[in-house]
Amino acid sequence: MKICIPLDTDRGPESTVKGHFGSAPLLGVVDVDSGDLEVVPNPELHHRHGSCHPVEALKALDVDAVVCHGVGRSAFTALSDAGIEVLIPADRTVTAITEAVRAGKARRLSLDETCGGGRRDGHGHAGAGCGQGHRAVHGRGHGRR
Repeated sequence: MKICIPLDTDRGPESTVKGHFGSAPLLGVVDVDSGDLEVVPNPELHHRHGSCHPVEALKALDVDAVVCHGVGRSAFTALSDAGIEVLIPADRTVTAITEAVRAGKARRLSLDETCGGGRRDGHGHAGAGCGQGHRAVHGRGHGRR
């Protein structure tokens, strides 16, 4: 299984997951079985908020799942339709996330937990999963204010 983890910086296996997929400058692509990691620029970094379309880039990387705290509703639907799972990380580093996925401890994100997008207040994030994920990573939620 190959997973994609959005990253802020490239610190190899100790890189930490970025709170939201669409705003990550880098993507860590990990072969869960071997632990091999490749870090590549996020081709969807410069998009209008709420209009991230990661499917083609992720298909080119041959990933089976994305592991992140937040993803928009349209991106989630497109990923699901393409057979790419969206998982919530059980930890913060690439190494720990890889081990959790390998052990079956990363849970699937549901449509109800996705970010709604499009709102200016609260950074456009209306979904429960986005707010909870950002709170876990940044110490605050980004839900409606």
